[in-house]
Amino acid sequence: LQFLYFIGDMTLKSAYKGKCKRLNIKPNSRLLSMLPDEESACSELTKLDLSDNIIGPQGALAVLEVVREASKLSMLCLKGNNITSKPMKEVCDVLKGHETIETIDLSQNDIRLAGPELVELVKHNTNIKTLDISETNLRPLFANLISMQLKKNGSKKVNESKTEPKKTEVAEIPQENQLEQPSRDDSKPSTAKSVGFGEAVVAEFGCFDDGEEVSFNKGDTKEDNEDDEGLERYESFTAFGRDNQSSPTKYTPPSTSQTPLKKVAARRPTVCAEAYSEEQIDNFKPVVNKKESAVKDFLLVVLEKNQLFNHLDDYELMIVVDALTEIQRTKGDTIIEQGDEEMDSFYIIGHGEVSLRVDGIEVKTLTRGDTFGDIFLLYPQNSPETVFAEEECTLYAFGRKTFKFILNQASKKKRATYEGILCKVPFLSTLSHLELLQLADALKSSQYNDGDHVINYGEEGKWLHIVLEGTLSVIGRNEDGERIKVCEFTNGACVGELEFLNNHETVADVVASGKVRTAKMNRRHFEMCMGPVIEILRKNADKLEVYSYYRDTLAKIKE
Repeated sequence: LQFLYFIGDMTLKSAYKGKCKRLNIKPNSRLLSMLPDEESACSELTKLDLSDNIIGPQGALAVLEVVREASKLSMLCLKGNNITSKPMKEVCDVLKGHETIETIDLSQNDIRLAGPELVELVKHNTNIKTLDISETNLRPLFANLISMQLKKNGSKKVNESKTEPKKTEVAEIPQENQLEQPSRDDSKPSTAKSVGFGEAVVAEFGCFDDGEEVSFNKGDTKEDNEDDEGLERYESFTAFGRDNQSSPTKYTPPSTSQTPLKKVAARRPTVCAEAYSEEQIDNFKPVVNKKESAVKDFLLVVLEKNQLFNHLDDYELMIVVDALTEIQRTKGDTIIEQGDEEMDSFYIIGHGEVSLRVDGIEVKTLTRGDTFGDIFLLYPQNSPETVFAEEECTLYAFGRKTFKFILNQASKKKRATYEGILCKVPFLSTLSHLELLQLADALKSSQYNDGDHVINYGEEGKWLHIVLEGTLSVIGRNEDGERIKVCEFTNGACVGELEFLNNHETVADVVASGKVRTAKMNRRHFEMCMGPVIEILRKNADKLEVYSYYRDTLAKIKE
């Protein structure tokens, strides 16, 4: 009876609420406010913008119920929603069969393992013309394959409608200062420049609808250049690649008869923050505001997800938590006024709901766990928006000065702690003093007791660990799925890096034998800081006997 009632009352809102109930999650208030109540209005929804709403993996599955029912939906934006690779197969399966979807934004979600599914999506649904995958940690190979198929999708639409060719939108990484290209004769050979992500290869997914093989050539990447006449021309695939029929060449500056290059966006004005002396940093003592343990745990979770704080270790994060001041605001209060000068406070919403308004128009709603004022911690500036309390709110805030002192103290302490240890790690011996300091800044200290799992089998690899003290045991699986001890790692060894290098789920448990202390680093910092030693890590994995289990398991994965 429940099922018959649900079908008979199938509105977008009821479909979404029903899916949330089955997934045992709370419906997203922002999405509910966007959905019509009438059944006939299902076909009127053409755009769904949930950017920066942190709906999470389960929330993404619930949103799919709306996508299925919205028969005329053409744009879906899930930017910055903390979506992982796990739900992407179901997301892509639903979007493959959607007849009107043309624009999809998945940027700023860590979906690094969803490359094959996204390639199949744009191959299967040729209506899709734009797929934003910036800041998703996808491998360059899949990014290029997606871009090339999107170009084909655009070309097919042009051919079917027999209209003049139009510029095809492709999955490109947004750039701050995009430039208008000078007019050119399309009959001339392309001067596109290739992306240098490796030697020439024929991709596993490099065969498209017409059966042609796709290859990529080694080349240079685009570099910023302040001189307009020195810019190199990029065509076809923008940030991801080039037409494989063209050869990379240097751009010839336009003659005086051509339209000169001009910048679309003005240069950003110079900004700066306060400078503090070593003595001020050493003598600073942050304020400690007492809080209940449940509140501290909540604030720790929020800060660990924020890019301004996620490099701090647990002790340093606790200093930030203690320094946060609780603030109460009633319904109708203006927390920040648009245009307020020299703003310097960062806020976490502990309870309630606030709205962001620009020129009186509401642009975003924030709830528990959301933050605002992040940019004010970096340098003073006028507020670009008004923050308005929609209901009674509990906020936690602290200022830029406290933030700067805590960061400087943490960096100084971390460098002093790690520099002497890291220089003794064998695979880091080739790094310079400056590179070791940069690496030290990116590390977080963790401690484990006997039997604690440092890495769990069959999960997405999130951390690389360098063993500082103690012993880690690696527990793999045999052909029957039974647990087997593979090897042990002690001081100076590195674990978890192979999942980063080869982009797959973890293939073993890593368990502490006795008390263990490690310095850990997330994938983003690994790619930024470990470039000089990546080849050493690869060679070790290919040659050393201790990695024999890993080599055998990786071979099975590739099969």
